[in-house]
Amino acid sequence: MIYKIYDNKNSQTSLQSTATTSSSDTDRLDYHNSLDPESDFNYKVNELLQLKIDKDIEDKYWILNTKLQDQTNLQIPSYYYSQDESKPILQPFDPRFTLSMYYYYINKQLTLNKKIETSKATLSSFEENQNSLSLKIPFNWYDWIEMSILDKFILAPDSIKPNCSILSAELDHKIVQEQKLNITTLEKEWNEAKKKEEEDKKNAEEAKKKEEEEQKKKEEEEKKQKEEEEKKQKKEEERKQKEEEERRQKEEEAKNQQFQPQSETKNEPQDNQKQQEETGSEDNNPEENKDQNNENSNQVEQPPKLKRQLSKREEEFIKLLKDVKPVEEWCIPNSKLPDNHNDGHNNHHPGFNVFKMPGRTANEKGKIIGKSYMYSFAPPPSSIIFLTDSGSYTVDIDSNSGLLNNEIPENYVLDTSSKEIDILKEFNKLLKNHKPNTNQVMNEYSYTVPASDFHVDCNSIINDYEKKISKGYSLTRKEQNYYNSLKYSIYKVENGGPTKYFDEARLLGTSHGDHYDWRFFNGIRLGSTEQLLTLHRLVRAWSSFTRKNGINTWIAHGSLLSWYWNGIAFPWDNDIDVQMPIMDLHKLSLNFNQTLIVEDPKDGFGRYFVDCGTFLSLREKGNGLNNIDARFIDIDTGMYIDITALSISNTKPPDYYLETLPTDFKKDDKNWIPTNEKLQIYNCRNNHFTPLEDISPLIKTIVEGEFAYIPKRLSNILSTEYKHGLSSDNFEKHVFIPKLRLWIKEEDLYYFLKDRQKWINYHTSTSNLKDSYELTKEEISQLNKDKNPYTNHYLFKLTKQQLDKISNFDYNDVLDLLLKDDIMINYLLTRDFTAFHEQEIMKLTWGKTTNSLIQKQIDFNPLKFEPFLYNLKMEFETFENKVYNLKELESYYKSDIEFNPFEVKETTYDL
Repeated sequence: MIYKIYDNKNSQTSLQSTATTSSSDTDRLDYHNSLDPESDFNYKVNELLQLKIDKDIEDKYWILNTKLQDQTNLQIPSYYYSQDESKPILQPFDPRFTLSMYYYYINKQLTLNKKIETSKATLSSFEENQNSLSLKIPFNWYDWIEMSILDKFILAPDSIKPNCSILSAELDHKIVQEQKLNITTLEKEWNEAKKKEEEDKKNAEEAKKKEEEEQKKKEEEEKKQKEEEEKKQKKEEERKQKEEEERRQKEEEAKNQQFQPQSETKNEPQDNQKQQEETGSEDNNPEENKDQNNENSNQVEQPPKLKRQLSKREEEFIKLLKDVKPVEEWCIPNSKLPDNHNDGHNNHHPGFNVFKMPGRTANEKGKIIGKSYMYSFAPPPSSIIFLTDSGSYTVDIDSNSGLLNNEIPENYVLDTSSKEIDILKEFNKLLKNHKPNTNQVMNEYSYTVPASDFHVDCNSIINDYEKKISKGYSLTRKEQNYYNSLKYSIYKVENGGPTKYFDEARLLGTSHGDHYDWRFFNGIRLGSTEQLLTLHRLVRAWSSFTRKNGINTWIAHGSLLSWYWNGIAFPWDNDIDVQMPIMDLHKLSLNFNQTLIVEDPKDGFGRYFVDCGTFLSLREKGNGLNNIDARFIDIDTGMYIDITALSISNTKPPDYYLETLPTDFKKDDKNWIPTNEKLQIYNCRNNHFTPLEDISPLIKTIVEGEFAYIPKRLSNILSTEYKHGLSSDNFEKHVFIPKLRLWIKEEDLYYFLKDRQKWINYHTSTSNLKDSYELTKEEISQLNKDKNPYTNHYLFKLTKQQLDKISNFDYNDVLDLLLKDDIMINYLLTRDFTAFHEQEIMKLTWGKTTNSLIQKQIDFNPLKFEPFLYNLKMEFETFENKVYNLKELESYYKSDIEFNPFEVKETTYDL
């Protein structure tokens, strides 16, 4: 029990509200109810938390405060208002500075428009129509993405700037090949060692068996020899007796005859042969037999050669090492930039300029390549949508001018006479003065999706546009792009099949880059805290954007399964899947393709890019290059949500669906569309089929703390996709603990069960000399001695007995489990939301409506820390420091010091 561990004195420090709960509802601070076991448990958790905070020498619990609060105010760089200071070439990126300046600018422009419009119409009519007005803003990607990796190249004098060869992947290709050979050699050595170990084991067993057989044979021979000696002795006695009788007979005969020698001589060989037969002796040499037996026994049957356990990985290596393109195919040096090239950077370029996807490259160079493309060649977004808690603002782009050149910061200083800016203050001013667009917001609890939303006739859409064009209608830029996309899609499908649309960060030596868009790639985040924070914000932003813009969508596959368990993502997930009807995909492509989505700044500073694939007309798998229809991309990391549309198609459905057809229905194996229409089942381009009755109606829920929609019959969908998904509480090295409503690592549970007292002592000690409860490397090696170290085996696989014990944990058990800081923090951040989800899923399981539960629920704060602020905290960095350092770097490059800062080092490759 906790109270035996700590000296629970009356602390003068009260429990901080931001650390006790992740909810904004202050009523939830009081968890104590002795009649409710969970309430009493949470009361004890809060007491434990206070004790931990009092002894938090390492300051671990700051991450509990997911509210922005005092982290929104910035100092404006002095070069925006000082008469004596010239502007630098570059400015460090900070989303708070960019967004606060644009909230100020949008507010100012809408106010000016309002003054103009009020002279033509009443204020009320303006308020109704202000969002239909086209508001345009200047835009440059350098203000919206962290590109500091390019700074040293951009600032360097032209005489020492590198060219495209610095980004070449050919040398990295050779390095990975060498590492591949090393891996193969290590694997071969492991297999040989394993084979020798098995042979030694088999030889030892054979030797033991042989020894037992020889002992048995020896005992049998001794027994047989004894019997033969007894028999021989008896025979010898009989022979002597017979000889004595013969001698007497011979003496009698000798009296009558002179001699009889021949009969004795003649019969002697016969007697000897008979004697040999009677004594059981053999012609073959027993020593010879013994040697022959030993020779046979030493012929150990060699085991078959072990199957190479890394053969699949080696095949993957061969695949990953291909597609290294010459650098001149995707990059041009500064000297070859066209004269009319205008990216808003006033000819300040890094020496190399990437203009398209480079093929496979190295990790560090991949980051530079993506940023180079965004700096020099990436087109601006088609529009920007700024989300709020109730709606959104939409603006278009009018130029590629950045904040250093568009005079927005200077005007802010003039208008406010302030040298500081606060993003939340500017955002709240905008909200107060101009209402966001709420026309498309979906607030209904339940929405029936019509079957017609799963069928789109692309040819009919094209014909409608061509009729408009023939009548003189001028298509908008978005309509023109959508129209061109449909025409090109139909052409490619009919002529050889479409090419791959989406390009991931394809890295040498690993497939992990496939989870990142190459343009926004900023390094692999697999298994990191930043990955968890980013995925959490991605889901929230997608749900907010689609619901506030009237787009029907729902989480799917593993993301839907994780929601079923506790409303949040599995801790081991590295991707997110969502689905939508094909009609909504067309709506997304027409109205929002290439749009930049900005998170509600009260929650965070995320920016997300909507990218819709070109080949909308193809609804079968085709050549398999375009199973994903669209992506929602985090531009800070390149991580994304995969978006797939469900549609009627000419794809054969699974047989279990065909069994439900009426007996008189005639199937056409060459045209499955009538069959699928009859069954009302729809599929994505990866052949996942879902019946309409399982999808519709969509019901309102909360995913990762944000309002969203899910299919009402989600259990049917999940049962079809995952045989044991709704019941298996042990998966991917984690176990679900119901009392915490969290997936806990098997490794933690292994140690907890192995020696609970050591666990308690370690996680309650404030000493630097803690007595660790973890296994040593030697013990882990012994634990996993029969497992290939080059494959992904469990380190701490729990037994059935241990899993049964875990399933019976009581509140005292989990209270001790929470002594580990990481588990405690995760529980505190999620407990309010997962408690809500538990109520919701119970109602849904029993077929009850959750309408009242959803409608009265307030917004949850983000369940995880803001990713940008998290990185600042971990780097001990501030915007003001970055401004100072960049100015110093620029001055340094202007000095006469000679040096070469442009070695792009690649130290490791994830093989």
